[in-house]
Amino acid sequence: MLDAFLFVGLPYLAIMICVAGCIWRSRYDRFSMSARSSQFLEDGKLLFGSLPWHVGIIVILLGHLVVAAVPRIWSSLMTIPLVLFAVEALGVACSLLAIVGLSTLIVRRITNARVQAVTTSMDLVVVVLLMAQIVVGLMSSISFRYGAAWSTGTVVPYFWGLFTLHPDMTYVTGFPMLFKLHIIGAWLLIALVPFTRLMHVLAVPLGYIFRAPQLVLWNNPRR
Repeated sequence: MLDAFLFVGLPYLAIMICVAGCIWRSRYDRFSMSARSSQFLEDGKLLFGSLPWHVGIIVILLGHLVVAAVPRIWSSLMTIPLVLFAVEALGVACSLLAIVGLSTLIVRRITNARVQAVTTSMDLVVVVLLMAQIVVGLMSSISFRYGAAWSTGTVVPYFWGLFTLHPDMTYVTGFPMLFKLHIIGAWLLIALVPFTRLMHVLAVPLGYIFRAPQLVLWNNPRR
């Protein structure tokens, strides 16, 4: 019963909360959809934390999306030992890069008084969950090798079953606890998106690409 909730009920609940919350926030609280940058408060540690964090996490997320989007092509590529080793090494390297960057950002947020003043409880919850998610994922990849190869026959069918409304939790219920925690953590983060700064990931200003050109006139008579 618990597995049914964690791997079937929780995913659908998280997706519904995320979709409904994002729609509501984009319609009624759209001006809060930003990362609320604190660069003007402190930019030293931000520089050394933000760049490695974003590079590491973006590569990791893209890797997960590629596996889910083209599992057959991915599976055939993973039969090549050199490719499999390179993918595994890149995943570990990016995980370490993301951990270093996020650790720097966490230290900055809890030690700088000015940044603390604009930090909410939900900000702390999110960074703790993100750190736990990356650490658990890294530990899983190190403890149980070659996940890039066998995930196409386990995790990918599980996720596609959810999105096609034919959930089959048997693909993941036999996983070790580390993998289960990693999957559960992902659903919790998805559910929190509408209520946190993570919402800024969806706030892509596409309108700026198609807007009419603007002409700025200097109106100061003392120029």
